[in-house]
Amino acid sequence: MSTDPGARSMAEVLANTIRIDREDQLEDMIQGLVDLNAVDDLAQLEENTRDWQRSVWSTQHRNPVDGLVAELTSEAMAAMAELTDRPERLARVFVVTLKQEKVMARLRPLPDGSALVLISDATFTLCHLYAGCAAEGMAQLQSGRRLRDLWRAGRAVRDNRLGADPVLLGGLLRYYLVNQRIYALAAKLGHRQTRQTETISLWLSMQAMSFALCHEIAHHVLDHRPAASVAPPGDDQSACPLSEQQEFEADLLGYQAAMRVGRRASAAIPTTSGVDVPELGAALGALVGMLAIHVTEQGLFVRRGRSHPPAPARAARLLDQFSGATRQFAELFLTDLVRATREAVDFSPSGRPFDVAWFSREPRVNSPQPSHYLQAISLLDRLQCRSRDDHAAILARIDKTSPFSLTEGARACLAGDAEAALLSWGVPASTVDEICAPHRALEFSTLVSHLRSSIAAHGVPSEAHLTASVVITQLLVPLLGSRPAA
Repeated sequence: MSTDPGARSMAEVLANTIRIDREDQLEDMIQGLVDLNAVDDLAQLEENTRDWQRSVWSTQHRNPVDGLVAELTSEAMAAMAELTDRPERLARVFVVTLKQEKVMARLRPLPDGSALVLISDATFTLCHLYAGCAAEGMAQLQSGRRLRDLWRAGRAVRDNRLGADPVLLGGLLRYYLVNQRIYALAAKLGHRQTRQTETISLWLSMQAMSFALCHEIAHHVLDHRPAASVAPPGDDQSACPLSEQQEFEADLLGYQAAMRVGRRASAAIPTTSGVDVPELGAALGALVGMLAIHVTEQGLFVRRGRSHPPAPARAARLLDQFSGATRQFAELFLTDLVRATREAVDFSPSGRPFDVAWFSREPRVNSPQPSHYLQAISLLDRLQCRSRDDHAAILARIDKTSPFSLTEGARACLAGDAEAALLSWGVPASTVDEICAPHRALEFSTLVSHLRSSIAAHGVPSEAHLTASVVITQLLVPLLGSRPAA
């Protein structure tokens, strides 16, 4: 560890090394929309760019994403400084956003005592997806009232729900999860919103982003470190190596800091009807942030390793910190969001696959993708939600046109022998050891990729590669996912 007070920390050096070139990212985004002939999306992107160029922020930051993160980070640091007496730790933590398809929010401690907060773009994207659907329910209840008076809405109390449409959220989440499970892509459907819901959605998204930052910074301030006996889940950064108690502690301090941020921003807004607007915003933002992490850990991992506590459990502990009015509203807020989340991560035969017919008749959703791509996502989702016997039968049908048999592996799988099944499907022994290691997190998309490569190398017809790899992965899920984490 350097003793020179002017020396740059390891975290600062790394932060400057891995920062994203947002200009290149924007060019890639534009090219992707051009390739899809997405005229409306291109027009919206151009309008957003013009708005940014006319804003005061454009003179202070190179692009809107870095500007937003820099402002939120500055506010989070200031709030944390007011709540804690650890200036030496706050001075040595740096925040970096990553152009990454996976949802990830993680603190990376470094040997010199500094730390990096790493948050992927996909994390903010998924928070915004939840916020948009929640905003629709909140807008329905607003009925001319100010946001801080929404909790009074009689219908919400009577029905014990906020009014958000769980079918809409479920459909948006399902499309996102299937793309992640099969292609490891953070693809999402567009969600058309009114001006009113856009305003509420943006507010909720900022609250969720603020909580995510404050939560990770809290880990560093509280000097949280993985237990020495905990083996990290490979190189995966989505799984959480910290203890449940540490996560709850970071939730509490992160929530308090996010509330402090909101209180400073809304100092001129008087509170009425006993509702504290900054408290409400921080509370709802925390719940959205928790659900964004929860849905990915539940929906994308075959084996999660040492993951975060489930969002409902984290929320239950945080609810105790809310005042009466905020708690009442937060409980209503959670009902439909948790229901939609629970259904979205169900890929069993009782699951509800992504439905192209629903997409076609739902005026609030859109996509620049061609119809055949949406149909393919629907078919792949339905394929996942078949029974194990159906999956074995599908592999038997593929065998009729393939020089390489898949049914031997299916029999081993149905008999409960994952290692034998993987070896029979041509997966190298060293890779089998990694896949079956109980302490390593394993994502569905990683297993699909390994299997797709193996069966392709053994002569399975190309048109069957994706179907076979998805079916095989589903057969393996109950065997590999049931192993306890170290």
